Amino acid sequence: MLFSLNKLQSCFKDAILDEDTSDIYALIDENRLSAQCRLQIYQNNFNELVKETLKGIYPTVHSLVGADFFGSVTQHYSKNYPSHSGDLAQFGKQFPNFLADFIPTKGLIYLPEVARLDWAYHEVFHAAEPPVFAIEKLQAIPEEQYGRIKFALHPASRILMCQFPILKIWEICQNENNEESVNLDIGGDDILVIRRQLKIEFEKLSKGEATLLTALGKGLTFTQACVLALEVEPEYNINSHLQHCLFSGIIVNFTL
Repeated sequence: MLFSLNKLQSCFKDAILDEDTSDIYALIDENRLSAQCRLQIYQNNFNELVKETLKGIYPTVHSLVGADFFGSVTQHYSKNYPSHSGDLAQFGKQFPNFLADFIPTKGLIYLPEVARLDWAYHEVFHAAEPPVFAIEKLQAIPEEQYGRIKFALHPASRILMCQFPILKIWEICQNENNEESVNLDIGGDDILVIRRQLKIEFEKLSKGEATLLTALGKGLTFTQACVLALEVEPEYNINSHLQHCLFSGIIVNFTL
């Protein structure tokens, strides 16, 4: 049986993912080890690589569900979302969405949001540093043009608006001996995940603050973002928060 290289690679991929081994067995030399045993070595190595890669990206999820269950979940994930790049840093991007739809994890209603926090941490860790913000250029803008400004957020920052108390869950998971429980009914967290001077920090946000930063991150003008923020938090002090964002490195550039 002769296959083109593309066909051979496709068959090997299907076999590694345990989808179809019928074609590949005939091509494997069974000297000393059976074709099944030889293929099992590759499957085990692949599954271990997937598990360890996703464990590194999603340590909080791993802590919550345990090693055995996590390994099973990651095998299913790799079949549904195979990597299309040699860079495994992006391999787990769809994991939060997968957890939300995967039947064995549907009962863990907080788990997709925990995964989103882990992924945000991962992205922030790997994001580039921005150029130095020349704030004097902003100070030179006429006041009547402020509303048209589009602010750029730090590339190593992410905004999460969560239904559950994700920060508390994350804090508990940092200590494997901590058996404290979390009341999921106390409300959700709106969080800024940001890297400052090589240190990743979490900053709790009000509804208005999270809405403003999310809108700015989508490219809305300052006026448009303010309108949305005040709709969800009428008492939100925009001027005070803007000053904080400018001088704490959350906002790093602007266009007009």
